[in-house]
Amino acid sequence: MLNGKSTSIYDKDFLKEVYEKTKIDINIINNLSEEFKNILQPEIEDHYLSHLVSSIETIINKEKVNSFLKSINKNLNLNEEDRRELLNFVVNNKFRFYPILLRKTKGLPLPASVDFMWRDNIQSEGAIIYYSAEITDKKQLRIFIAHELGHIYFETISKIKRDNDKYSLEDYSNLFALFTIIDKDNFYNYRCKELTEENTLTSINSILSILSQVYRK
Repeated sequence: MLNGKSTSIYDKDFLKEVYEKTKIDINIINNLSEEFKNILQPEIEDHYLSHLVSSIETIINKEKVNSFLKSINKNLNLNEEDRRELLNFVVNNKFRFYPILLRKTKGLPLPASVDFMWRDNIQSEGAIIYYSAEITDKKQLRIFIAHELGHIYFETISKIKRDNDKYSLEDYSNLFALFTIIDKDNFYNYRCKELTEENTLTSINSILSILSQVYRK
């Protein structure tokens, strides 16, 4: 039930309503719901109050750490002492392989935008999300930042095969923003009990309305 109460991003009623509002393939919507549940949610449980940024950053860093550890173990030029020191340094998260930075900026053409830090124009090694200093509505601002996080998510983490002929990257990022904000509202409503929000149907309409004013095909 969507009217009168909030619901989670895993409920069939929510997923059906998202399909009705966006007309994005229901399989894509279901797959993103599953990825939120199996990939993001375990990290969100620990990091959500620090922002979704740290959760996405942690997931990417874990993959890069695993890859780096394999390289260290295969490196025959390292003696055992250096190898142990490197392994300890990497395992204990002494640095970030993929930083995600947020920067408040004046005069942006859009409410928010993301710049990737590229290595040899092949693989991004970090990202900076710029958001408008002129926007004072915090609710709108977090929606726009969530949209830009969607760009990072689909660039670095998601295994969903995108249909670029049918849907633009903005469509996918809007979908990610929708899942992000509804899930965060649900977090505050049911787990923190500190904030209240409209029912889920109203939230869906409000989020998509705000996004459609800026991010069009």
